[in-house]
Amino acid sequence: MKTRNGLFDGRTKRGMKHRMRRYRHAVIALSSFFFVMNGCVPAPQTPGHRPEVEVTPQATPTQDLANMTPEWAYQQGMTALNQQALDEAIQYFQLAAQRDAMYLQAYIGLGDVYTLKDEYLLAESFYEKVLKYDPDSVAAYLSLGKLSSKKGDFRQAISFCRKALELEPSNAAAQQQLAQVTEELFAQHYEQGKAYKDAGDIENALVEFQKAHSLKSDDIECTVEIGDLFLRQKDYMMAEGYFQDVLTKNPNYVPAIVAMGKAKLAQQQYAEAYSRFYPAR
Repeated sequence: MKTRNGLFDGRTKRGMKHRMRRYRHAVIALSSFFFVMNGCVPAPQTPGHRPEVEVTPQATPTQDLANMTPEWAYQQGMTALNQQALDEAIQYFQLAAQRDAMYLQAYIGLGDVYTLKDEYLLAESFYEKVLKYDPDSVAAYLSLGKLSSKKGDFRQAISFCRKALELEPSNAAAQQQLAQVTEELFAQHYEQGKAYKDAGDIENALVEFQKAHSLKSDDIECTVEIGDLFLRQKDYMMAEGYFQDVLTKNPNYVPAIVAMGKAKLAQQQYAEAYSRFYPAR
């Protein structure tokens, strides 16, 4: 209470101090309550400095969801495969299959990895698993074709490529793979035929050259080789048939012209032989 001279007495001053302490305690308690409710504890601050706020980066729910999909795991596996990180690729492809057992691209990826690792039986088992659930999988047939080529079984590889083209005739990858495998098998038979011919084994040489010819009937060098072998066997009709086939395609192909002249000369058809040899001079 105020006295007559306008001053507070001692009891009044003590009461005001007591109320101020209670007020400060209430403010501090309320502040602590709000910090606890917000999940954070205020860090001690230096007087006169502005508080610093730390921001912790977190993945968004959309990113987390994307990283949980089999598509994401498969793409990671393909990236690893293209970088020749084969063991890492296997882990990602297996993860994709775990997240979706019917995500068949994952099995194709696993097969491709094991093909590169020369584990052919394991690779084939993954491709066959795909065909079990999707008998029309062009990707599976093309992968089986690559596996067969790597094993050196080019005829089986051609069979798989042709199956893929039956399902999808305009598939450029299948067309390219078929052409490549055909060329490899042709070269194999052609070189084997020349080896037999040089060794004097005419019959086996003829078999190999004819196998090559069945793959690329437009290869004129191979066609002349077959005709020459028939000429050595004195089968002039067959020999001339192959030589004429070449000359129909390329009338100026000198080896075929000379070979036809030899066939005519062997049959004592001198005038015709001369007519063949003369332009080839």
